[in-house]
Amino acid sequence: TATGYACGDNGAIFSVTSTGATAMASGVVSNLKSITFPTATEGWACGQAIILRFSGGVWQSLPNLPAGTYNAIYFVDDQNGWAVGNEGLIAHTINGQNWTAQTNPDPQKTGLFSVFFLNTNEGWAVGGSGIILHTTNGGTNWAVEANGLTSSFLTGVLFTSSTNGYVVGDNKTLLKYTQLTSTNDVPASDQVLVFPNPTDGIIEFSGLLKENWQLSLVDITGREVFRQEAQAVGGIIRYDLSHLKPGVYVINLKSNEESIMKKIIKH
Repeated sequence: TATGYACGDNGAIFSVTSTGATAMASGVVSNLKSITFPTATEGWACGQAIILRFSGGVWQSLPNLPAGTYNAIYFVDDQNGWAVGNEGLIAHTINGQNWTAQTNPDPQKTGLFSVFFLNTNEGWAVGGSGIILHTTNGGTNWAVEANGLTSSFLTGVLFTSSTNGYVVGDNKTLLKYTQLTSTNDVPASDQVLVFPNPTDGIIEFSGLLKENWQLSLVDITGREVFRQEAQAVGGIIRYDLSHLKPGVYVINLKSNEESIMKKIIKH
């Protein structure tokens, strides 16, 4: 019978089958936030400054962990796992028992809320303010894969291959990662560059081939802020956003043939 697992507040852990849920004795009262079972007999759960290991039919707290609050944990097998948490915390184990901290390149040390690995080398971690981290060597080196695509908290990540993945988050955020195979596959919106973004005022749209465009700008609530006609001179449109309040906006550029949407962050 296939078995799943769930965890929650006050040390709650359940095994779940088609016949129902059965409580497991975790031995702790801490709130648990994530659980992973790479095999039928080995599992891990994490939460407030704690990582638990299920082995030999019992749950036990692991000692000597990198300090911090853990939000998510993922194992690719019964030896190799990663856990992420507040203040950019990333921890790694190669034996399921002993954990060490990995270096997070994000200078803001933004909190991380989900982690996923395809194998022992390639993985992703996502978190607050739209941060997405990526590694191709098991976390020896992490890189900021994307930052600023959204200001929403990213709370889930899953990849089906190195070139196909999904990230979800607050405010109905859904991001898809894919690989483009040729320049003909590049959508019009990706051919148009926006600079600088984020911006304090003047913003420039380059790569526009049509002369006449209609610009409309909406805020994060969907309220239209302005609408006007614009002309691309030499393939470029410049617009002054200094009168806008700081925040996240979406600008829509329309011509007779195409529509292009871009997310803009105003400082």
